Amino acid sequence: MSEIKQLFEAIPSDQSVEAWAVFNKITGEYIAIVQKVDLETLNHDFYNYAPININLNTQVVKGAYDNFEIADIQNESLKFYERALDNAAQFKIDKSYGVYKRLEIQELLLEKISAALEIEDESFLEMRDYIAEVRLNNKLYKESLMNDPAYEFVSLQDEALINENQLEGGIHELIGPRELAPDVLAKPEV
Repeated sequence: MSEIKQLFEAIPSDQSVEAWAVFNKITGEYIAIVQKVDLETLNHDFYNYAPININLNTQVVKGAYDNFEIADIQNESLKFYERALDNAAQFKIDKSYGVYKRLEIQELLLEKISAALEIEDESFLEMRDYIAEVRLNNKLYKESLMNDPAYEFVSLQDEALINENQLEGGIHELIGPRELAPDVLAKPEV
């Protein structure tokens, strides 16, 4: 059992604990709950503290420093942050159509439209040719590094495996498997 899980399970669900509610000293905004320690050891330049008695499993701190209350979680409405919803939507889009994939689709569409309308835009053609040249040079550079014993080439797949192996265990196991980030850079060969 992880240390974090042990800490949470060490608090009986029907037991309240003494703690400090932490508030921003300037705005009064609630920040967090910290365990009850000597008040003198805490930072008073930026924070105000209020003693509380709270059941961490069933209650939350609600409000600002001058008017906060301890509320039962079951009586609180679920809170949804717009940023979280936007991030989830962006993650879903990026996972299916990474940035480079979207740009490539748009580039192919522009080529079809310009060919159908018999339009040749010099700046578009320069950009397309430049991108093709950079991709080719990048491919050749990668191949030369892979084939040179003086270098150790770490592919995207190898790097992902290294990251996964480094995160195996610990807090990652506590919260469960998650993708580290959407594959926003997933693209055809660059």
